[in-house]
Amino acid sequence: MSATPTGSDGPTSKARRAESEMARWLRQANYDYRSPAAQQLADALHALGVGTLINLVARDRLFAECHRKGIHGLPAPPDNWRSKAREVIVASVEMAVWKFITVRVKDWDPKKASLRTYFVGSCFFEFKEYYLRYCKEAAHRRKEHLAENITSLFDRRNFQESVEGQVLQERVVGDAMHLMGDEQLARIIELLCQGFPRNEVADMLGVSSRTIDRRLEVIREKLTKNGSWRSAEGR
Repeated sequence: MSATPTGSDGPTSKARRAESEMARWLRQANYDYRSPAAQQLADALHALGVGTLINLVARDRLFAECHRKGIHGLPAPPDNWRSKAREVIVASVEMAVWKFITVRVKDWDPKKASLRTYFVGSCFFEFKEYYLRYCKEAAHRRKEHLAENITSLFDRRNFQESVEGQVLQERVVGDAMHLMGDEQLARIIELLCQGFPRNEVADMLGVSSRTIDRRLEVIREKLTKNGSWRSAEGR
């Protein structure tokens, strides 16, 4: 594990700059958040918050630190979290800066907590809100992507045309079971992807070929018509 930097670009330096700008703001503007001094403070706080949280991401410690601070209910990061982490963190810190300068600064007691501790703590709580929003959007995009893959699968005339590489690689079967809770449909898709004819799939599952066709067609029509997995969930 790499040590936390303490040089001119490290959290300690950023905290000192924020404290200096805080003192200047109070001295020159007396809590006026529209003043130039407030903007200087905002820039310093932004650098402190983003730097602290990004440093934790780089050390794989961000979620552990959230838990330590009593922030629970954070789902596991989506696959593309690393590429989106900075975007989520910046949005979180920007909100924390705005709330601190306009509201929370008057609740801060320097005798109980340093500026760094108080402000970074508020960044963590804002991070929870923005991270949950990001996870929700990522899950929605994943459902849309899944719907496109399954629709493409149903539209194929020959299920042996590299379907396993194209569709199973996207974990369609596992996602179908997870998102719809429909084990039979997932099994139908899996067997068709493996190249079994529909009549053999019907025999394996103890249903008629017509049942297989009807189940696939209903889902295909809903996905094609609405372009959304959500509509298929409520079939």
